[in-house]
Amino acid sequence: MASARRPAPSLQSLSPGTSLSALVDAVEKAHPDLRDHFREQVAAILEEDGENSDGEDARDYLVGELWPAAICYAVTAATQHQERPSGHSPWSLLDDGFEEGNLADQFDQIGSTLDTGSLGPVWTLSIGVPLIAKALGWYPNP
Repeated sequence: MASARRPAPSLQSLSPGTSLSALVDAVEKAHPDLRDHFREQVAAILEEDGENSDGEDARDYLVGELWPAAICYAVTAATQHQERPSGHSPWSLLDDGFEEGNLADQFDQIGSTLDTGSLGPVWTLSIGVPLIAKALGWYPNP
């Protein structure tokens, strides 16, 4: 089997088994403003929905805590999509995988202190994953 092609030049030097911190470092080096763009997008949606009157929470609504996870989900979904283009789309996780309570086991396994019964973490991931995937040139056109 041929090795997976990684279309994002920033990830070309990485290999299977790369640590999450190395993956995050590579993405941040290639896209130094991406995390801020993620924060801005979350803040804009919260403000538009009237969910945030003080402005403070909107600036970093779980973005800091979920930044590595969002990168990991984006890269994992893109890799699966490339390796199995005719199979079930991994991007469907944005429709049915990120629902309240669906990530509780994963959060528990890594010792996360985030409230797995809250929609906040899954909502934030549903914004970050496509944003990161698009920046890396992976997200399929709808």
